[in-house]
Amino acid sequence: MVETKLSADFGSQIRAKLLEFESKAKIKLSKNQRILLAEVGTVEQTLSLILNAPIIVSDIEQKVEGDWITRSVWLGSDENKVLHAKTEYYKPNIPEVVLRAIEHTGIGSALTHYDIDTRRRIVEFGYDKEEQNHVWRRYEIWHETKILFDITESFALSEEALL
Repeated sequence: MVETKLSADFGSQIRAKLLEFESKAKIKLSKNQRILLAEVGTVEQTLSLILNAPIIVSDIEQKVEGDWITRSVWLGSDENKVLHAKTEYYKPNIPEVVLRAIEHTGIGSALTHYDIDTRRRIVEFGYDKEEQNHVWRRYEIWHETKILFDITESFALSEEALL
């Protein structure tokens, strides 16, 4: 497995980190793959622009252990499920309106709709050839001093997956 840890100076270092990652993993990322690994806005909006289609969030499973929730979903268009996301969150940290909304929509859309001021921090990204040639990234969504969501997203390395 190849991993690259990111420092706090995201803006000036992400391009260099992606180049380092490609070199270590001996892979070449497409423009769309670079965008998905580095973006810190809403994934649904970015995917919608890349695929030129409305994005559908399809639940795979959800596990509840007390106040901790783990949720797995696929994101993509009707014809093309391109991104798998696994999210972990602690219910008491999440505004109630967002908890209700994410039962029916993506996290980014819910946070935007309810005008929740957040920031995203990419923690790491990686590639594992044995995992069907997927690249992944892990990031956190923060609100004030709390982590609301810890998200790991993965998508196929093949260029066709994002067309």
